[in-house]
Amino acid sequence: MDEVILDDTPEDVSTLGSRYHVTVHQERADFWAEVDELPGCFASGRDLAELKEAVLEAIELYTSTRTRRNHVDRATWRRTGEGRFSITLATRPAASGPLLPGIRLRSQATERRKATA
Repeated sequence: MDEVILDDTPEDVSTLGSRYHVTVHQERADFWAEVDELPGCFASGRDLAELKEAVLEAIELYTSTRTRRNHVDRATWRRTGEGRFSITLATRPAASGPLLPGIRLRSQATERRKATA
């Protein structure tokens, strides 16, 4: 039997935008960043190169749906201020299929619809 996990990800995040703004923070020797347009989308790294990779992966995962994972083909980073960057993405959706094989994901909205039906 498949394990069921409730997924409260908003339904409208499936479209990967072409430009995001990132705020970078440094704490001691490490870095962390937040993507302004995607609430709760954070990444961290030991240096800026590692942080940039982690940010792209976080954006890919945040904007992926239960059945389709987005993939960033190319990213152009531009510094817009102290600790601020703009990222322009060239993307393509990956092949359809479950992101977590053997695990069925149900959105809370789907659960509410079933409960009221």
